[in-house]
Amino acid sequence: VPGFASAISPGPANESGQTVSFNITGNSNPGLFSAGPSIASNGTLTYTPAANAFGSATITVTATDNGAPPATSPSQQFTINVTAVNDVPSFTPGANETVNEDAGARSVIWATAISKGAANESAQLIDFIVSNDNNGLFSTQPAVNASGVLTYTPAANVSGVATVSVQIHDDGGTANGGVDTSAVQQFTITVNAVNDAPSFTIGTPPTILEDAGAQTIPSFATAISPGPADESGQTVSFNITGNTNSALFSAGPSIDSNGQLTYTPAANANGTATITVNASDDGVPPATSPSQQFTITVTAVNDVPSFTPGANQTVNEDAGAQNVAWATAINKGAANESAQVVDFIVSNTNTGLFSAPPAINASGQLTYTPAANQNGVSEVVAHERTGWLGNDMTELAFGLSQWLDTPQLLTATGQRARLRVQARHSAQHLADRLLEIYRIVVKERTCAS
Repeated sequence: VPGFASAISPGPANESGQTVSFNITGNSNPGLFSAGPSIASNGTLTYTPAANAFGSATITVTATDNGAPPATSPSQQFTINVTAVNDVPSFTPGANETVNEDAGARSVIWATAISKGAANESAQLIDFIVSNDNNGLFSTQPAVNASGVLTYTPAANVSGVATVSVQIHDDGGTANGGVDTSAVQQFTITVNAVNDAPSFTIGTPPTILEDAGAQTIPSFATAISPGPADESGQTVSFNITGNTNSALFSAGPSIDSNGQLTYTPAANANGTATITVNASDDGVPPATSPSQQFTITVTAVNDVPSFTPGANQTVNEDAGAQNVAWATAINKGAANESAQVVDFIVSNTNTGLFSAPPAINASGQLTYTPAANQNGVSEVVAHERTGWLGNDMTELAFGLSQWLDTPQLLTATGQRARLRVQARHSAQHLADRLLEIYRIVVKERTCAS
């Protein structure tokens, strides 16, 4: 400070040749200075305040000449005031961040070596000013708390890079040239793309009847999605991963990329099968949905029974009781119907032709007894049937004829009986199916023959 001490005088005129020097004899606050106050002989005051120090110091000074002996002036005092100035806060930034898409909320200690400024500013409060150039990347924007913890949440199904700018700020203000905000420091947050699993809604297949043949159910799987909008170009395929009853099918269930379900039940098979299915896309790497299940039900249908009929029967009048192994290859239906019980019911429209009408037992034995002195022709129709819904009857016909006592051709004028022979299994709904008809040509003979 030039001219700080002025009117400097070595004494009266006769001492004008003496030199005056200044002596700092007191300093009430030496810590305020890194280089303490001094005054040059020309009155210039110099001092250097200590770094980050402020306050006041009272300085005591005297002046001494170089007379003989030297003479010293009375002491004088002055005060040096150092006004406080807010120091800039600071911190050490952390590393760049990399996370996967849909990783959820993130919390990491990021800013370290946080300084509010000089030691005398330790009571200040700080906060971080954070911004980024890609707000759409986040559902919760990046932030740094006073402890230096970085938090953010990536937005669902979004990937990309954001450059984040961070400054630390204190509450010391900017008076007297103070600085309360640090320079900007930057880092990046990278959200890696992750292939999302596809999704779909499974339907309920209709119940079908046994032997219904190949089945096609359009739009069985609906709401098929490869993932979020950025995966809309992917292709979804369906995978059947479980089948609790493979034997129910001759061609197992499958679902195409349009959601169409196809399958073919096995012949004569019935029951239920629980099918497990998931969906995969062709992303990199491919993603697979959670599994879903549905049930296919095939309702049992009684298969038509069958038998092989015997030959037409020809007997003489008054021939007596007849017992003929007639029905063979008696089949109750499919293998799973082997426990069914079959019997034959026989009726005819000319009961007078017989004293014991025709009957067929479960083993296929045909029995009947012609009535005494009766002759003619009976056309017999045989049915075999079971008692479930569906085709459950076989109808066959054969003829019975007797020799006549007098020449006669009964195909035109004689007695004709229609005899029905039916095989039955406790029926609820029955249906007939004509398989084969055997007609009898009535033989002619004379009494002499």
